[in-house]
Amino acid sequence: MAGDFNCVQCPLLDRYGSYRSHRSESPALDAAVATLGLADARDLRDHADDEGTGDPTDHFTYWNGDRASRIDRFYVPEGWVGRVLWIEARVPSNQSDHQEVVLHLRDLNKPRSSCRHGRVTYPIHSSNPGRIVDELVAEMDGRAIGQSVSTLTWDADVTECQQCVRRIRKRVKQRRARFRRKIQGRARRPLLTRPQFISCNMEELRQEHLVRLGQKLARTADQLRYFYKRVADWERNQTVTTISRIHGPHFTRDMTNADKFASEWSTVLGKVHCQEERVDLPSAIRRFVNLPTDRVLSSADNRALLADFSEAEVLAAVSGLSRHKSAGLDGLNNDFYKDTSALLVPALVQLSNQILAGADPPPSFLEALIIPLRKRETRRMRWITDRFLYSKPATRSLRKCWQHDCNAYYQKSLVTRSKASYTDARCLN
Repeated sequence: MAGDFNCVQCPLLDRYGSYRSHRSESPALDAAVATLGLADARDLRDHADDEGTGDPTDHFTYWNGDRASRIDRFYVPEGWVGRVLWIEARVPSNQSDHQEVVLHLRDLNKPRSSCRHGRVTYPIHSSNPGRIVDELVAEMDGRAIGQSVSTLTWDADVTECQQCVRRIRKRVKQRRARFRRKIQGRARRPLLTRPQFISCNMEELRQEHLVRLGQKLARTADQLRYFYKRVADWERNQTVTTISRIHGPHFTRDMTNADKFASEWSTVLGKVHCQEERVDLPSAIRRFVNLPTDRVLSSADNRALLADFSEAEVLAAVSGLSRHKSAGLDGLNNDFYKDTSALLVPALVQLSNQILAGADPPPSFLEALIIPLRKRETRRMRWITDRFLYSKPATRSLRKCWQHDCNAYYQKSLVTRSKASYTDARCLN
């Protein structure tokens, strides 16, 4: 940082005087501007274009008796923002109206901390979505994603998929910026007069307004998030109309979960409620459970459920996924899997068969997003967590007891991106 200190006793050398020679008293500063690529801080002022002729004494910054001084100009490097961490203004130690400015510089030898990337957002909005999908598939194919997949390497492949999406999004932004600059330069090149500039600016504003209007009509993730938040805030502000009494005895605040379960099941546990003999139980169950003939699974159907997954089954399951669904922690929603099914279907087949054979699922399959919705008077969110945690053992028990309609269920659920679906496949063997 450098400054050109002078006074207004020599009007020929005063940039703010009536002559405006724009010359500097220091040739060294002129050489520094020419060789080091410095920028004049005066050009960065808000009212630099307003150069009305005024009294030179208006630009004094320090008065002390019969002396006056000022800082005429400042020079800073063009890339000074990358070297300055923050600026601190202190009270001057001597008699002056200037504040002491301290620049905290960055250590160039110290490596910068890697910036944390945000969540991956897919799909990438563009005027040519087919080109985006082709570029993404080519990028993933070049990174050898999905060629050798296992339960231990799946999370690494998911991370690489996220990086591919980020690179394609950055490439689309750069391409869009180049096209915008090209259009603006082509439109402004023949402009010579002020009315032409004004009309061009008005046309650009009109085009931007139309683009924003079209973006509001499109169903983007930001719009969905905005409407969801507005509805969620409205539901939160609503009052609870009625609170129904619970069935059974009342639970006191000092009761634990074990005491509550004991109170609920006290009328059932420790008693025999079956009126049939043991030899008559199979016939009684057949009379009680009326299953249609086309819904009863045979031994061949059970063996088919335990067989390995085929690419046709996985492809049919991925094709049946619904678009415009919220993504999980990895940010890869159903749209990503449907667009890249040519590469990921073989990988999903290998992964599903390994989990079906008894391998441990990837760590990312054991994570999920739990977003509770509550009203103003509701404070307990425990039931949502309990429902999520207890759903797996409850579902396993039901599937072991009743296997009707399992064929259609497993073909749809085991190959989807639901984290619990892949884990539930282990109960089949």
